[in-house]
Amino acid sequence: MVSDVLKVGNKIELVKLVSNDDIIERKTYLSQICDNVDENNIYVLMPVMEGKLVPLPQGGRYEAYITTSKGMYSCDVVVTNRFKNDNIYMLSLEIVTDIRRFQRREYFRLEVGNQMLFKPIDDDEMEYYVKNKEIPASMDEKPVCNAVTLDISGGGIRYVTKDRNNKNDNIFISIRLAYNSGVKEFNIIGKVLSTTILPNRANVYEERVEFSAIPKEDREERG
Repeated sequence: MVSDVLKVGNKIELVKLVSNDDIIERKTYLSQICDNVDENNIYVLMPVMEGKLVPLPQGGRYEAYITTSKGMYSCDVVVTNRFKNDNIYMLSLEIVTDIRRFQRREYFRLEVGNQMLFKPIDDDEMEYYVKNKEIPASMDEKPVCNAVTLDISGGGIRYVTKDRNNKNDNIFISIRLAYNSGVKEFNIIGKVLSTTILPNRANVYEERVEFSAIPKEDREERG
């Protein structure tokens, strides 16, 4: 499967969620496949950011997104070695999950990675917002929470955050998304469907939210 799909020269993005104080960020490192070692291992160029080599740590696990002549593919990889060959710095990556093909639309969803802000909202504030299309003044005093989006659709959103909500909580979401025509800000009310702590990630939670108050035109634009 690997040798049939992944070829020398394929562009590859290595993605990892990292915690920075109370903010979770999605880091993306750009690279290129140099060689296919076997069905479970590949060599890639060491990523460069701002003109400097980025020696990703051995044992680090990343989501990999690969552009091939047959379409877009994704898998998880682990850095097993860092080395220099003919003055070229490289990484050895072990492929630790099945390689999955996905449509361009799915790739867009996976690549969201936007910063998102949210606040708790009670029933009275929800009613006021839906009726008046204005954010109630009582929301101003509430603390702003941070998250990074993982997936957005017309009906809901999935994200990671250090500011945990409870199941069935209602939250007011503010997020800016880029389009060909520019950047648009969305204000949405959603209901928390689930909240789960990420394995091996202290105090980081993945949450799923169902939209409960979003204008029709915004829903269609997102969907």
